[in-house]
Amino acid sequence: MSADFQTQEERLCSKCSKIKSLFEFSKSKRRQCKSCYNAHSKARREANLEQYKKKQRERYQNNKVEIRQKFREVYYPKYGDKQREWQRTYIKENRDRIALRNSNYRRNNRERCREYCRRYDARKVNATIGKVSYEEVVKKANGICYLCGWIVLPEEMSIDHVIPLSRGGAHSQDNLEMTHKNCNSSKGSKLVSEL
Repeated sequence: MSADFQTQEERLCSKCSKIKSLFEFSKSKRRQCKSCYNAHSKARREANLEQYKKKQRERYQNNKVEIRQKFREVYYPKYGDKQREWQRTYIKENRDRIALRNSNYRRNNRERCREYCRRYDARKVNATIGKVSYEEVVKKANGICYLCGWIVLPEEMSIDHVIPLSRGGAHSQDNLEMTHKNCNSSKGSKLVSEL
């Protein structure tokens, strides 16, 4: 086939100047073949990677709800089983690696993990959950246990819900006080007036 002759099922690519099948072009009126267009797009994206990532983040933040909804409607029904199977296989093959990663995370983020557990406990009993700053709780207590009145050393410190979650207390800044671990354990789910 000569370079200047093309049939109705073929088209000339404006980038590489080759005659190619119509299947190698997108359905739009683009004059470049798919491979040339993809190579050009990839090069442009790599040249402006930071701008591209910023634009993607902005797009996601502005359309987060719609993107997640579409993902649930389209992706999960189509690929959900494959994804779950891949996760099961990955977990089975990388059990030690995952355990080490989780252990390191818990060791390096103790307060964050404790707060997660506290919030989880609060959610289980349908307690009100507010914003909590443990540094503020410690500052407010001034290093004194609110139950016994003695000084609390850092290794003996515990945070207690004044009104226990099981009694309808909230997991919030106002309902938290600093105590000794022993004092907290002996108080249990009682109110201070019941001690």
